[in-house]
Formats: sequence, C-alpha cells, structure tokens
Amino acid sequence: MQVSNSRRRKLILRTPRGPKKFPLIGQRLIRKISDLDRLLMPIGLRVNLESSDYARELFCRLSLAAQRRAFQALSLYVETIEDLIRHQQSPFDARIFAWAFLKKANLHPNSRTFESIGRDEIVEIFNRDFTQVFRSLSFFEKFDTPFFDLLILDRMTVFRSQAKLEEKIFLKMDACLKQKRGVEAFDLAEAEWEERFGAEPRNYLIRYKMISSLLARGKRPGRVAAVLMTSTAEIQVPQLQVLAS
Repeated sequence: MQVSNSRRRKLILRTPRGPKKFPLIGQRLIRKISDLDRLLMPIGLRVNLESSDYARELFCRLSLAAQRRAFQALSLYVETIEDLIRHQQSPFDARIFAWAFLKKANLHPNSRTFESIGRDEIVEIFNRDFTQVFRSLSFFEKFDTPFFDLLILDRMTVFRSQAKLEEKIFLKMDACLKQKRGVEAFDLAEAEWEERFGAEPRNYLIRYKMISSLLARGKRPGRVAAVLMTSTAEIQVPQLQVLAS
C-alpha cells in the first residue's frame, strides 16, 4: 500500500523474525478467549477460536508488558459481561455494555458520544496501538474473524480494502488519538472489506458511522487514551453460494 504517512506503513504487516516459543501469558490469553466463548454460548453467540500463524508469531515478539496489556484488556471485557449478566442488565444493549466497560477501563467519553450510539450498532474501541480492546455483542453477530487476531493485530492489518479508504480510516483514527475530539461523522459510503488471514477469509460490507476520542481517568486524567467507532456491517455471501441456494 502506498501511503505517505510513515507511522501508517509501520502498522501494516509488521514482519515477525522467525519462530519463538509461545509464552505462558499467550496460553493464558487463549484460555481466556475460550472462557469468553463459553460465557457467550448460552446467549446464542460464539467466538472464533482460531488464530492466524502471523498473529501468534507477532504476539511472541511483543514485549511482556504489551502481552500483559492484551490479556488485561480481554479480562476487563469478560468481567464486564459477567457483571452485566449478574446484575440482570442486557449486554446486547451497545450503550449499556460500552459504558460499563469504560468505567472498568478508567476511560470516559467526550460529550454527546453516547447520544450518537444506537442500541444495535456495532461499537468498537481501539487503543493507541490501533488494536481492538472492546466490541459490542452485535460485532459477534456480524463478524467471524479469528478472535486472537483481533486482540493482537492492529485494525489496518486485520482487514483490508481499497488503499484510499484504508488511509482515510487510519488518518481519522490517528487524529482522534493525537488530539481530543468530540463526535465526528464519517463521510464514507458502505464499502467492502476483507479479512487478511484465516483459512477462508471472509468479506464484509461495512459502513463506518462516527468516531470519537476517549479520555483517561486516574493518574493522567484528560489524556486521549483510546478511540470509539460505530458501524453497521453485513457479511458478503460468495456468488457461487448464492447461486447454489
């Protein structure tokens, strides 16, 4: 992809440097993914337990601190679902679920962010490495991407589309991470995106709707720590499968 932004180039397909033993923290992460799958199964959702070789190799090359952050983010996510179910609140409501996660993660939104979220919309939160740390349950209803990959690979590596569209998404995310921004609408039409990895990579029609900065609480309050995005999506059924049906 020919994108002038040097940081953008660093994010795309960082090349692991040969095999390395899969660490214990990685094994714990995979077990936690299985815990999530068991947690969602009774409410009709499943997690794709696959992982690409690329994501596993890249995980081995991360610092121990980065590996732990990935595990902690997933642990917070699972705990949030457990808390909502325990208190008889619906994790299917994107606003309730996202707000509960933000409180656990010591994050808070800009004004009007939650006014712009529909109950059934896909809500995703990405950290400063552009890696997904939260996804509403509607994400699992539309996507079947290997979950381990989502936790380890940045947004621009998990999915690909037209280079110009990828750049627009990246620059919007980058701007929201560099400087505090309120709700901003995406001026983008629905477009096709494809998984980069997996035995049978899937295609999706995605329309990104809005983006907003998320601010840190605690030791460094007010610092932009993450970005929230909403979208709608549909899986693309291959033409041959449509004809066969």
